[in-house]
Amino acid sequence: MGFIVFVFWIALCFVVASFGKDKNIGWGGALVVSLLFSPLIGAIVVAISSKKAVTTLQWKVYAEAAKKAEYKGEVKEAISLYKDAMYHLENDYHNLSGQDEKIRTGRLEELRTKVEELNNTLASTL
Repeated sequence: MGFIVFVFWIALCFVVASFGKDKNIGWGGALVVSLLFSPLIGAIVVAISSKKAVTTLQWKVYAEAAKKAEYKGEVKEAISLYKDAMYHLENDYHNLSGQDEKIRTGRLEELRTKVEELNNTLASTL
């Protein structure tokens, strides 16, 4: 009986930790609090912890700068900035939901198409 309670306790700690991943306390902090005190105390700490601040979408910053460079006729700079945006889209986002992953993939494809388009424009002017 004691082993079942122990396993249940640990499982609850992991459940509480999963709710903490989007909070300032984080997944690890929520897990430690839950393990040291109790899953109930961990849940309370997670509940009162504020949400993580929304970070700047770095890919968007590069994409907007690329659009400006393209508008100014700075094709090489625009290509470089679009590639930077693609890099961030490929590497900064993990464990996305199915819908968000589709959006990310679509944006990546749009950027690839734009880079190809600009490369063709650059090649035709040479």
